Parts: sequence; C-alpha cells; structure tokens
Amino acid sequence: MIHSIPNASIVLFGATGDLAHRKLFPALYQLYQKGHMKENFSVVGVSRKEFSHEEFQAEVASAIHEHAQGADRQIVEKFASHFYYLKMDVTSEASYHELEELLNVLDRDYQTNGNRLYYLAMAPKFFGTIPTFLKSEGITNTEGWQRIVIEKPFGNDLPSATKLNEEIQQSFNENDIYRIDHYLGKEMVQNIHDPFWKCHL
Repeated sequence: MIHSIPNASIVLFGATGDLAHRKLFPALYQLYQKGHMKENFSVVGVSRKEFSHEEFQAEVASAIHEHAQGADRQIVEKFASHFYYLKMDVTSEASYHELEELLNVLDRDYQTNGNRLYYLAMAPKFFGTIPTFLKSEGITNTEGWQRIVIEKPFGNDLPSATKLNEEIQQSFNENDIYRIDHYLGKEMVQNIHDPFWKCHL
C-alpha cells in the first residue's frame, strides 16, 4: 500500500533549468495526479531569473504538458497553483532571509508544519554553499523535519568528495542527506514517498 506524502514545502534550487522542466516537475505532478501528494504542500522554485509567481506557475504547467503523458489540464492547473518563485543569489545571506520569510508564510498557508525538502539541481560548486547558508541563516531551524537532495557529480575526486561531505554534514544529519544520480533523478522523485519520508508515514 502506498501512503500519502506528509505535508511539506519543497525548495527547488535551479528551478528554471532543464532538469526541473524535463524531469522534476513531471515527476512531482505524477505523484500528485495519483493521489500521493495531497493539498498541503508547496514548492518554491529558486533561480537567478526574473519571474512572478504566476509566470513560474505557467512555466511549470507548460513543462508538464510537454513532458508528462496524459496530463489533465484542470489537474495541472491545480497542481501548479502550489508553486511559488523566488529570485535568489545563493551566495547572498540576504536572499536566504527572503527565502525564510516566504517559507514561513507557506508553512502557515499550507500547514506544512516546518517540514522542508531542499533539492539542489544546481551547479556542483554550490553544493557546499547552499546547505551552509540554510543552516547559518536559521532556515532549517523549524519544528519539522529537514531533507536535502543533491544531484551528482559529487566532487571531482575522493578528496573533494570527502571535503564536500564534511561540509554538508555540518548542516544536515547524514540520514537526511540524499545523493542521487542525475539520470536517475526522475525515478527517484517518482518514488519519493519511500526514501525521503518513510520514517514519518
């Protein structure tokens, strides 16, 4: 029996990239369409481009219609309404304060209880920067659980991978860190109810 995913906010770093459009948006939509995601969720797309919430929602809907087979227009519209956008410089402390403000509003509006999943579909050079700021700026300091997903490549060699691991583990517990292969990302998200939330179902 497949359980529903608990209430949560998903922060997608790199939300305007090809990976998000071709793989992540359609995969999340399929979870929603099958009833594994209820209405108490939100997705915050993060990138350096200029988008309003409405423009981003339109981009999400367009990606789903293009890449998800059998997408129902009304369901897509309802799903996309859960998406929000934040123009963000991931190397700036001020940007993380803006992210925290938005997430706090969404926690209230969607009753997500501080549960947050951070998905890094970004250039590898930011894999250490983002978790460090999420921790230092207090964004992970909620009553809910925290998860972080990192796309490979994970470092250039053993020393760089070891250093990156140590850096991330200063901000997240090892059990809350998920490292996945770029080309397996879609399948991983489609089965997100198992590895990411199984201890909370």
